[in-house]
Amino acid sequence: MKDESTAADPKGRPSRVKPARKRAARRDLLLDEAARRINAQGAGAIVLNDIAEQVGLSRNALYYYVADRADLVFRCYLRACEATADNLATAYDQGTDPSDRIRRFVEAELDFDQPEQAVLTDIDYLPEPQRRLIQEHQARNVSALQRLITDGIAEGAFRPCETEIAAQSLTGLISWTRLSAGWLDHRDDRKARRRASAAISDLFLGGFSADPLAETRCAIDVEALVARP
Repeated sequence: MKDESTAADPKGRPSRVKPARKRAARRDLLLDEAARRINAQGAGAIVLNDIAEQVGLSRNALYYYVADRADLVFRCYLRACEATADNLATAYDQGTDPSDRIRRFVEAELDFDQPEQAVLTDIDYLPEPQRRLIQEHQARNVSALQRLITDGIAEGAFRPCETEIAAQSLTGLISWTRLSAGWLDHRDDRKARRRASAAISDLFLGGFSADPLAETRCAIDVEALVARP
């Protein structure tokens, strides 16, 4: 049986392509698990040993991929920022109109089959210059989302609004959806994500009370909004 860690080229020399591929796959597993724990526990509460054990790494092997806990959090946040930037660009390129672009962006952000993305709730945990870099990435994504909204206003698809507040609100809705399964103890699966995506798009594009003549009733139990310890 051949060793899968090496492969011979036509001249019989060993190739190191597969080991590199394995390292990349193991790194992705590491970031997936770390992102899940950051979302569930907060960046400061994650334990490197637990994450390493979960993905089949020794403590020493873990340091091949990250320098320390702060570096692991930074890499998770950076991956999340880059994924959001990609989703914004794809939504803009493939969308047929402003509303369709927003829907595509929300669906891509909450796609259950995509890698787990850390919610940027603990940026202050990071040291400089990592914290500043994540803030810059985050600001660029918000600005790109603002441009999608501004285009919709210019085309008459959206009513005039404060675009930064709208962009930050949409980002918050997406972030809450990623966190809500753990907070509200419900199952996070494709069906739940699709339902959430549709609800967020409907709320953002249609409004909480689109009919100005309708009576709006919103009975909210304040205790439901209080964060548990």
